[in-house]
Amino acid sequence: MKQIDIIMLTNTANHDIYRMTLDAVKSLRNSSDEDFFNIILVESNKDREWHYEHVNFYLKPPIDFNYNTYLNIAIENCDSDYIGIVNNDVKFHKDWWYKLEKAMVKHNLDTASP
Repeated sequence: MKQIDIIMLTNTANHDIYRMTLDAVKSLRNSSDEDFFNIILVESNKDREWHYEHVNFYLKPPIDFNYNTYLNIAIENCDSDYIGIVNNDVKFHKDWWYKLEKAMVKHNLDTASP
C-alpha cells in the first residue's frame, strides 16, 4: 500500500496544459527518493486521450465535469492512509511530504494544507 494518494484534476485542452500536468507529476515523483505516491489523474477533456507516465490511475469519468463528483470518483480508487488533492500546476519541493506528515503527526491533525 502506498502512503499517500495524490488526486490531480486536469482539463487538458492543449499541449501547454499537458506539459504543465506532466511537470507537476514529474516534480511529485522527484520530491522523494521513495515511491510512496499513488497518483490518480482525473481528466475532464473527453475529446482526446493523453498519456502520462508514472500515474497509477488515469480516469476519464463519463459524465460532465463537476469538481466534487470528480474528486469522489477519484477517492474510490484511494487506499492509502492519506489523500492529497492538488492542482495540476503545482511544483513539489524535495521532501515536502515528510515535512507535512511530520507536522500532522506532531499536532495530531486529520487535515492539513501546506
